[in-house]
Amino acid sequence: MKKFIYIHRKSLKTSWLFMAVTLICVGIGLLSFVGLQIKPAQALATNYYVDPTGTNDVSHGTAIGTDAFETIQYAINDSRVVAGDTINVAAGTYTEQVTVSKVLTLQGAGNTTTFINNVAIGAVVTIAADNITVTGFTIDGNNTDESYGVGNNGFDYTIIKNCVITDFAYGIYFYNNATNGLIENVAIITNINGAYGIYLISTSDSTISGTNTITTNSQTGYGIYLDASFNNTISGINTITTNGEDAHGVYLFESFDNTFSGTNITTTNTDAYGIYLNSSFDNTFSGTNTIITNGEMAYGAYLLIAHDNIISGMNITTTNTDAYGIYLFESPSNIVSGNT
Repeated sequence: MKKFIYIHRKSLKTSWLFMAVTLICVGIGLLSFVGLQIKPAQALATNYYVDPTGTNDVSHGTAIGTDAFETIQYAINDSRVVAGDTINVAAGTYTEQVTVSKVLTLQGAGNTTTFINNVAIGAVVTIAADNITVTGFTIDGNNTDESYGVGNNGFDYTIIKNCVITDFAYGIYFYNNATNGLIENVAIITNINGAYGIYLISTSDSTISGTNTITTNSQTGYGIYLDASFNNTISGINTITTNGEDAHGVYLFESFDNTFSGTNITTTNTDAYGIYLNSSFDNTFSGTNTIITNGEMAYGAYLLIAHDNIISGMNITTTNTDAYGIYLFESPSNIVSGNT
């Protein structure tokens, strides 16, 4: 008697499907085990363009010249412009206040040809997202109080480089726990009383590097000012010139664990200090820092209630009476060595 083995087609199909799903799951598990990750495909970054001859509408922005957008802010706001894109800004003058609220690169054609001019009180460029780069512009103010070239209210990984910033109360202003910023190859000129070239308040783990020049031309001006800031690095070639009374090159207030090297400071007026540490500790000034003071009661380095700082390798020249190279007041446990 013949025997037949009958396998239902539906059962066979189900079995193969089960085996396939099982193999896929095992494969994913093996990939995870060896440390590989499966990521969704990401869209490529797109270039958009701004030109004074352009037009602000949805049919423009993807090419240069008359096919570009007309203003920077319209380009940022356009729904086609998304995180990771670059906005290329052609040579020209743009009179506007710009708020960068997406992860973008603003690329100017060069700081000798591409200008963003101030139109009101406040910041000309406001950083309103993480991972923003601004490069290749001259940002020009109007010497009003509470004016900012670039303002960053607590956002991280901001890069400002290859820019000229002039005529603001604050050239570059990072505050409210901004971290991991980079300021590189900038030139800042201030002409208003009480102005700051670079002001970092409650800012950490940021870097000022490259070749930077800061000039303050008024009373009580500051080149670089750190307030309640820590773990920042200032290196490269930083040239700071202050030309007013009580105008200090570098001022630290209640700041700690910051490192300075390669800073050249010249003060030209009375009571103007090269470096002023006020209630600050564990900061290091080393390498080649050159300080020249030319006014009465102008100190190369002044420490007030500051402790556990290191000041070494500094070349200090004072050219007037009652001017000290390094002056410590109620400042214990500092290391001062190898200075000339």
